[in-house]
Amino acid sequence: MLNEPVDVLDPPAPMDLLEELDAAIQMGDNLPNSLASLEARVQRRALVVAIQYDCDSRNIGQSLYLPNSMVDALRVYHMLLSCGYQAQNIRILAPYFGLDCDPTKPNIVNSLEWLVSNVETGDNRYFHSGTVKRTKSHLRRVK
Repeated sequence: MLNEPVDVLDPPAPMDLLEELDAAIQMGDNLPNSLASLEARVQRRALVVAIQYDCDSRNIGQSLYLPNSMVDALRVYHMLLSCGYQAQNIRILAPYFGLDCDPTKPNIVNSLEWLVSNVETGDNRYFHSGTVKRTKSHLRRVK
């Protein structure tokens, strides 16, 4: 299932998505950072952050829920695999998968440290945090 591409216009069902993200998280490098992980010579390393906001005190009455952030994280994960990144060198932070995987400030800071540790000329590092909102005009262009 992890090697199958994610359809951009037809995201996986919620349970399939959670199961696939969980498998990707388990295969990847996870917190806490270990000395061996920080010192490892890795040419490609990636950090993917899927953030979910249910509300925000600055926007009372407006939802900041990002329904596609985990779908986007899975899409980025598959893109990275197709570009030669190895699953064990991809770290995913997403809610609902345990405290070490939550996209909290300490976890993001520690993961950024992991991402840039032991970098040499010619190495590749990739960071994704965000979501995409498609509009009707964008969907017409995609077709």
